[in-house]
Amino acid sequence: RGTVIELREGLPYRLSGIASDITDRKRIERRIEYLARFPSENPSPVLRIEADGTLRYANESARPLLNDWNTEVDQKIPKIWHERITEALQKGSMFNCETEIGRDTYAFSIAPVAGHGYVNLYGRQITELKKAHEREKLAGMRSAASQTALDTIESMEEGVVLAGMDGIIRSVNPALIRLTGSTKEQL
Repeated sequence: RGTVIELREGLPYRLSGIASDITDRKRIERRIEYLARFPSENPSPVLRIEADGTLRYANESARPLLNDWNTEVDQKIPKIWHERITEALQKGSMFNCETEIGRDTYAFSIAPVAGHGYVNLYGRQITELKKAHEREKLAGMRSAASQTALDTIESMEEGVVLAGMDGIIRSVNPALIRLTGSTKEQL
């Protein structure tokens, strides 16, 4: 802040005031602004919810969840979610849960912030991961079923031939070899 002292001709004669270096303050302000953008730039849902169930922050990636909840910032969240955050705050430890939103599955970590009376929710869309897990599980079940069927055929007293649609013999069981007196290669 300063004051200009003028001569009679309207020209400045001298300045009177105080100057201070605000470089550090500006650097700190830039750092705060930089860090404050972090949750809003996250491609996954990030939310902050108070102990009373009031939603205080949600980034744009949380929009599908807010639509599903039919709520907005500064409004209450659904009862089931309020119960989850209450549990996290009471236990004082983070826990994970999954939820379906439309056709998508999301995994959320509910992280209580000690001494502040709120939780942060960190979500990620896991639909494709869940589908891959289900495919893997199904493939494992098919493999186990195939092995069980093969084991059953191997232990049968009746002779069994497994042939492809092309008529080529793929496998024979030991009973068929015993009954025919032939080797696998001869059949």
